Amino acid sequence: MKTLGYVALVLVVACFGGAGYALFQSSSQQQVELSSELQEKQQQIDALNEQMNTLTTELIFEQSMSQAHQLSYQRQLEGLAEKLEQEYQQQLARLTQQLNDEITRSEQLETKFLASEKSAKNYRYQYFALKENSDKQEQELFQKYQAKQQLLQAESSLEMQKQRALLEQQYSESAKLTQVEQRVDQLMTSFSKLRVDMDIVNTCDKQYLERYSEAKSLLSQMRTFVQNNEMSNEYYQFVISNDAQLSRKTREICLEN
Repeated sequence: MKTLGYVALVLVVACFGGAGYALFQSSSQQQVELSSELQEKQQQIDALNEQMNTLTTELIFEQSMSQAHQLSYQRQLEGLAEKLEQEYQQQLARLTQQLNDEITRSEQLETKFLASEKSAKNYRYQYFALKENSDKQEQELFQKYQAKQQLLQAESSLEMQKQRALLEQQYSESAKLTQVEQRVDQLMTSFSKLRVDMDIVNTCDKQYLERYSEAKSLLSQMRTFVQNNEMSNEYYQFVISNDAQLSRKTREICLEN
């Protein structure tokens, strides 16, 4: 019995041992497969980590290059802005100088025109003074003529005729001279109304050039009357003073409007 029990025990132990070995062998195989799978997963993880490191390095490089480009672009913009500012300041200074020069030139021209206007006023004053004196002389001459005519009426017919003929001749000459003076007076009035300075020609003002040409023509007519008739010194002075301006070297200016 003891032997059978022992045998039975051995058989049981053998059965359990075989089953345990089978279980152990199966577990080892699973562990190998799991270890292999883990190694494969680890390799995949390492590969992903390597790709991630590469991408991170590239990203850092691109960011660094982008910052460098931005810094370079910003410096270029700052340099261009500084250059444009310098050019603007230089151009502004040049235009300011030109404007100041034009203002100075305009002030000089204005001063000359004011002087010319003053001269024209003096000529007009002299002209009206001469005209008033001429009218007064004409009236006195006519009064003398009337007085002498009345005196002659009391004398003999022959003497009256002689005196009358002489007076008529004198009056005729005086009347002729008066007509000439009246004509010159008209020319002087027209000349004064033109308001031109004979030694200044504004080449940019068409109307002024037309008045200047008309003034020269009027002055030429007055000169002819003064030369062909024994007129008073006042008329001669008026013509000669304007001729003096015309004979000088004419100044040409360009002043629009």
